[in-house]
Amino acid sequence: MTPAETQLLKHLAVISHYNMVFLTITCLLYGVSILATAIALYLFLQKGVQGFARKFLLFGISILVLANTWDYICVSGLNLSQLEFWFAKQSNDGLEGNSVDATRATAPWFAQSAWPNAITLTLGDAIVSWRACAVWPGAKMIKFLLISLMLGNIIINLADCLIDDLNLPLLGSQLLSIDFAATFVSFGVNLTATLTIALKFWYHYRTTRPLYSNTKQSFSPGIRILLLLVESGALFCIAQLFIAILTVFDTHAIENSPLDIAYRVLNFVFLGMVVIYPPAIIIMLSLKQLPLQETFHLADETLHAEQRQ
Repeated sequence: MTPAETQLLKHLAVISHYNMVFLTITCLLYGVSILATAIALYLFLQKGVQGFARKFLLFGISILVLANTWDYICVSGLNLSQLEFWFAKQSNDGLEGNSVDATRATAPWFAQSAWPNAITLTLGDAIVSWRACAVWPGAKMIKFLLISLMLGNIIINLADCLIDDLNLPLLGSQLLSIDFAATFVSFGVNLTATLTIALKFWYHYRTTRPLYSNTKQSFSPGIRILLLLVESGALFCIAQLFIAILTVFDTHAIENSPLDIAYRVLNFVFLGMVVIYPPAIIIMLSLKQLPLQETFHLADETLHAEQRQ
């Protein structure tokens, strides 16, 4: 074995080690997401699927599960194919030939790897935005703002995936700009949606506070729902902002450096959170025995009914 092949073997071994770590994390998060989704769907379907709100949520969660399964298959196929062609199969051109064969064999996995993540993030943003619109049924300005942000989010993610697949001749800085735009526009959508729900919480709390001032119950059911959505949305925005900042720093990091490894691990965890987030909300609402349909369609009539009590 030549010194060059020895160096290449060490490099492939390091990459394989980290890839197995990422694959383990992916398998773990996929299992957790499937378990959470199964529990959420069981609790969700106990009351039936009546009304547009519940049907939309069921459709969104189903697509999230399918996209997550697609991503799990891509990550598993990519890593296992690399191991097979790097170490199991023998090439006439030695280790360098194995590396070339592995690149050729994993090209289909790389070509589709960006799509499930883009679908997961975009659909997660759409669910959050729709939920914010649902608690402001008559606010056209808020709906217009959120719909505009979502359209921009969809277009940017679609362009990012197409550029990766078609290998368009863009400069590196242009590709990075699109990646950054996709990351921060998604964060902007979630932040805007969370702020609008927080505004609804403040408005609803001020309106119903006198009704619960002399009772053991501190908040109305609607307030408790909105508070849960605000708290969970705020935590999600913090995690997404942290990932967005790490994305910026990782562009200047050396491959397989501590910063690069930390970013890749946390990004895998974050993508798993995106899939787990909607089922987790359903489970928490069910455990609190709150009316699930009110979470996703808190109309003005509900507020007026509480005021008349």
